[in-house]
Amino acid sequence: MRSVLRHLPGLAVLMFGIVFSGVFGGAASAQAAPLTPLSINYAIPNAIWWSIDVGIDKGFFKDEGFAPEAIPFHSSPESIQLLISKSVQVGTAQPEALMDADIRGANLIAIAQTEIRPDWAFVVAKSIKNWSDLKGKTIGFSSLKVNEVWLTEKLLAAHGLTQADWTGIQVGITPLKLAAIEKGSIAGGALFEPGAQRALQAGYKALAQYAQLGNYPPSLVLTTRSWAAENHNGVRLTKAFARAHAWLYNPANRMEAEKILAKHTKINLAMASKVYQILLIT
Repeated sequence: MRSVLRHLPGLAVLMFGIVFSGVFGGAASAQAAPLTPLSINYAIPNAIWWSIDVGIDKGFFKDEGFAPEAIPFHSSPESIQLLISKSVQVGTAQPEALMDADIRGANLIAIAQTEIRPDWAFVVAKSIKNWSDLKGKTIGFSSLKVNEVWLTEKLLAAHGLTQADWTGIQVGITPLKLAAIEKGSIAGGALFEPGAQRALQAGYKALAQYAQLGNYPPSLVLTTRSWAAENHNGVRLTKAFARAHAWLYNPANRMEAEKILAKHTKINLAMASKVYQILLIT
């Protein structure tokens, strides 16, 4: 498999974000009215996209001349399709979906990244007491051709389970995976935050944290090269993400940041505080 870095030229680390810059030319000032439409396809219930929520609520996208609109995300392949069809201007996807699309000539690029390693927890049904109980069971994923699958394979292999010991099925994003665990449709799955905290609060068990597998960008913010070049959209968008990342990472903004997360992901402030500790401190 080709390295994801082959598809991300000019990456520069900014706090915990990595912002794509330089490929679009010189900096441009924010446009006056009318605002540029900015439909963003992302998993709204997932804290991994906290910086997008911040960019919308704090007006960072608007300051750069955009009119942001949140479009609910269902899977990485769907997000890629929405980008290619120009149904959205910005999408989010796990790196393998970007690589697969670009190998087929999609000409998509990564604008930003919000985590250096997955915040996920491998959560299992209450009937699962240890790793061996997963033999012969079904595990749910958001999609079947993304890093969520092979990182889970790696995690299970470290505990003696081969690919022949379990079956993977596509279920959907974290809220759907948690619902499937509760219904008994799957034995476990990779739950993103704050879904993992919801599960733990409900009495479910996390057998492992994916962060223990080391650094790997779990998801990327994507757009098309043509849209990014038009009207300096790419430059303006990276500036908005840079502000959102820096604002979110500033401890002085913690209380307001937690309120923004609670609002967008429908959790209470106590849980939002736990997620802040996990994502931005731990």
